[in-house]
Amino acid sequence: MRWLKLAWHGEERLWKVLWVYGVAVSCVGFFAALAVEMGIAMSTGVVGAPSESTWFLVYDSWLALSSCYWVWIIVSLWRCAFNLKQRLLGDGARIVAVCIVPVITYQLLWGRIK
Repeated sequence: MRWLKLAWHGEERLWKVLWVYGVAVSCVGFFAALAVEMGIAMSTGVVGAPSESTWFLVYDSWLALSSCYWVWIIVSLWRCAFNLKQRLLGDGARIVAVCIVPVITYQLLWGRIK
């Protein structure tokens, strides 16, 4: 778990924070969330399927974990932005971090109301 700390404190390489922790982990998370959604849809009305309250517990847990992840990745991206040679790319990374905030906020709020 050292890598979590390194990124949080701005000591990790920008490419790793952006591409590995940001893009790759987000893709895995997307497909995991899709699997949960499909599980909910497929189990509706099936005998022996998990109850609705169980699915809401799974969903709320996923939402809490996802919220923590997004806070961590945005802060890490911001702090690691200048761990490279080209300052312009660091500025671009910070712009990406700022642009992620309203998008994720909207998605988390919309997902919660749903």
